[in-house]
Amino acid sequence: MKTEITNIEVTTQELALLFNRADKYISELVKLQGMPKLDHNRFKLFDCLQWWIKYQLGIKNREIERIKNQEDPQKDLARKNIILKEIEIQKEAGDLVFYEDIKKLYLNQVQIFIKSLEGMPSKLAPQLKGRRDTREIISIIQDEIIALRNVIGANL
Repeated sequence: MKTEITNIEVTTQELALLFNRADKYISELVKLQGMPKLDHNRFKLFDCLQWWIKYQLGIKNREIERIKNQEDPQKDLARKNIILKEIEIQKEAGDLVFYEDIKKLYLNQVQIFIKSLEGMPSKLAPQLKGRRDTREIISIIQDEIIALRNVIGANL
């Protein structure tokens, strides 16, 4: 079964897990920063990933603007020289990343996430068969989600 990446819905908890943040942080992003959501605890994964990339770039751009708008010309020149030197060092080391590369990486992570989620019921069914203890069931599911997060994190 193919799932269109643009139609996948996730919860606050799943976004928090994907972004390696607390649930409350995701809620604050919705309230204070305008992260798109469908309904209470429902988000379109693709829209949120696009928003997240733009949000992260915005943070970086605001920091650059803050540095550019410093008052003291001597300090400003010194800061600019430091920034240029850091960029040169990062360029030589191959540490600079282009937007398209980040986008491809996130899309790859989303695809891994989707495939893992789609396979989760068949993977968990044998482990959960016959179990009645809710805590034990939740623990098994949480272990699987942590393993999924580790797989995604290992591919970054």
